[in-house]
Amino acid sequence: MNRGNALRDLGRHEQALSSYRRAQQLSPQLSEAWWNESLCRLMLCDWAQGWQHYGRRWQLPGQVHGRPPLKAPQWDGSYVNGTLLAWGGQGVGDQILFLTMLDDLRKHCRSLMVATDRRLLPLLERTWKDVDFRAKEELLLLDGYSAQAALGDLGQYLRTKPSDFNAQGSVATLNPDHERARRLRARLCPDPRSVLCGVSWRSTNARTGLHKSLAPETLLQSLATDRVRFVDLQYGDTAAERAMLQQRHGITLQHCDDIDNFNDLDGLAALIEACDVVVSVSNTTVHLAGALGKPTLVLLPFALGRIWYWHQHGERSLWYPSCRLLRQPQPGDWASPVAQALAEINKLN
Repeated sequence: MNRGNALRDLGRHEQALSSYRRAQQLSPQLSEAWWNESLCRLMLCDWAQGWQHYGRRWQLPGQVHGRPPLKAPQWDGSYVNGTLLAWGGQGVGDQILFLTMLDDLRKHCRSLMVATDRRLLPLLERTWKDVDFRAKEELLLLDGYSAQAALGDLGQYLRTKPSDFNAQGSVATLNPDHERARRLRARLCPDPRSVLCGVSWRSTNARTGLHKSLAPETLLQSLATDRVRFVDLQYGDTAAERAMLQQRHGITLQHCDDIDNFNDLDGLAALIEACDVVVSVSNTTVHLAGALGKPTLVLLPFALGRIWYWHQHGERSLWYPSCRLLRQPQPGDWASPVAQALAEINKLN
């Protein structure tokens, strides 16, 4: 299994699959080998087989509680003549990703209840008026549903072939506060000839964040031109980094003190909507930008740290059609994808 992991982190996914299959033969109860196979297959867009073992995540070390003890059976993909509960069991970025399937899921039940990260509720309630949204902290207290499914388990029924993604229709999934976005735009970029570029450069994921992140000066020094104005979409305290950019490089990175980019996701959505383009590493910000249909340039590591939903090949995300995927050509080389991002920004009118 460790050999498979090493091959996967080198981007050699087909060879990794061979190692995972051998590990499964040697130790059928080794959940990590099945789980890692699923991630490899999803990376290769082998949806039908990839989803088969995606549920093994509940059996991984650290998932000591497994699935929560809910009051109805797991959804089997059939029509529910009652209320179907869909709930978020992963981080907020993954929840946003899987919520792109909500319009399709809505067709499989008479009514739909969705429990997600509380920070998403204002945005979701504006987008889907006929869905009963709840905070996931209330999950065990919810009642009145006939079947339930984790958001991460919907793909096995709703995303099994490329045409399932094409059927999404509209590029935008989420509906931001457009009036708030208009006011932010007027404040941050009053000159209509300028390009307002939202930037985010860091992932705080404990396992992969180091490989997905880059220094803000590496990003902004390359992107800075007379016609581009930058706004900070990075969550967390960025004051020292913004001051350094100004003092050392004369680069102004605007920051909205009235929006908490971590806790106020509805505000962050409006701020993203105000931008012409977003440049970001793989983190919650880029999920939100993609779900809003905002032109987004996603800076991706070569292999180690790249998540399965950014897949191995292709320039466009299947999950977020407005996202262009800019991958490192070799480990540690951020200069190439950043140069591609600059070329794309220069094309904007």
